[in-house]
Amino acid sequence: MMQRLNKFLSRVIGAYQHGGIKGKKTQHILSVLKELVMRGDRELRRLILQMDLLAIMSIDVVKAYDSVVRAILWVLMERKYGMSRQVVKRFENIYKDPKIIVKVRGELTKEIEMEKALRQGDPLSPCPFETYMNPPFKYVESKIQGLPLTNGTNLKALAFMDDGNFVVGKLEDLKQVSLGL
Repeated sequence: MMQRLNKFLSRVIGAYQHGGIKGKKTQHILSVLKELVMRGDRELRRLILQMDLLAIMSIDVVKAYDSVVRAILWVLMERKYGMSRQVVKRFENIYKDPKIIVKVRGELTKEIEMEKALRQGDPLSPCPFETYMNPPFKYVESKIQGLPLTNGTNLKALAFMDDGNFVVGKLEDLKQVSLGL
């Protein structure tokens, strides 16, 4: 199942995402950001000087896995991204009627039904989480110019799961990131 999920992720998740994707690591994000800050490349400096500003706007989704509304997630997986009904059904079954019991001062609480959230530490959780986070990240990426690079592309976003970095070169881009998320 993991192989199928990896194929799915590589097909639908934006190139900005490095978390939970085979062959991508957080070190890549760090090296790109360091390169932006430290680089002395004349051409890059020329491009930066043509911009209103250069800022890296970092975001971290608070309680990321806990914020996932599963009913929306299932629709995204199947209708927006074309995951087979059979695979979506497997995820639905994994999360069917989840309940938790909490121990407080040595006493167990009553069962609490969980209507939202993904399981922490579950090796399957990155796939649905990234599927859930993809629309807002892609929306913002489509609205900002980013940093024009010497190879003709624009660096707009880098992410590792719920930690995102948006490269903005205009005040309007800052607004778009704020509004889009």
